[in-house]
Amino acid sequence: MHNREGRRGFVATSAGQLHYRTAGAGPPLVLLHNAWLSSRMFGAALPRLAGEFEVFAIETLGQGQSDPAPAGEVEIATYAAVLREAMAGLGLERPAVAGQATGAAIAAEAAAQEPAAVERLVLTGLPFWRNPATRLAQLAGETFADWEPGPDGEGLRRAWQQHGREALPGYPGAAAVLVDYLSPGPRTSLALRALLRWDPRERLPLVAAPTLVLSHAGNIFSRNASLVAELLPRSELRIMTDPVPHPHQAIFPEEIAEFCRPGARSADGQPPLRRAPGVS
Repeated sequence: MHNREGRRGFVATSAGQLHYRTAGAGPPLVLLHNAWLSSRMFGAALPRLAGEFEVFAIETLGQGQSDPAPAGEVEIATYAAVLREAMAGLGLERPAVAGQATGAAIAAEAAAQEPAAVERLVLTGLPFWRNPATRLAQLAGETFADWEPGPDGEGLRRAWQQHGREALPGYPGAAAVLVDYLSPGPRTSLALRALLRWDPRERLPLVAAPTLVLSHAGNIFSRNASLVAELLPRSELRIMTDPVPHPHQAIFPEEIAEFCRPGARSADGQPPLRRAPGVS
């Protein structure tokens, strides 16, 4: 049992320890952050969800304060398997899981690997490319490459331009975004490269859990959110238009709570889901 202010801890897995923030009491709810960020992104959502859930914001292997990922490239399947170990280590049986962007891919993969592991799923801003070749072509780009500080710190200046206040003018959390980007070290884009190699067309149809596909109208992938929903056997699609403080923090705790609340039903008394066309 945890209070609304929350606490921090580590959970052991076969790949290392994962750092997490937790708060609240009630049915379990796991939150997964976007790559380049950390559980810090849920700072505002955590206390709001803690009123009716026991919330665990778990940091991805090799991100935030979690242990570094193993040498070489790591696939979304590995991140998901490590997440499932962490949930088991925390004693979470069939939690609801809500992921943002890269965290959404890890959440979906965990549900595809073991259908019984997840009670309900919320995928917020899941990146989806209509042309897989476009997705794979980005692996060769500088955006997702490893970075080096350089002998004169030039790499740090570029990071500040791309992820700090120069990239986010007027955003009060710009320095924290930069810290989250730098914390994992030069391999900070490891999970994003894994995302680019992950094929949602193959994996999403294997997800049995009721799933809310949630996006913000200002998100670059919102136009493809309906395609994500169609790949899922049991899905509901919501496109939000409410203002958000920053795209990195497009978290909608009210929608997450409504969908993940035990026994949630639609007006006709049925789970608020539809069966996606073309999926058996």
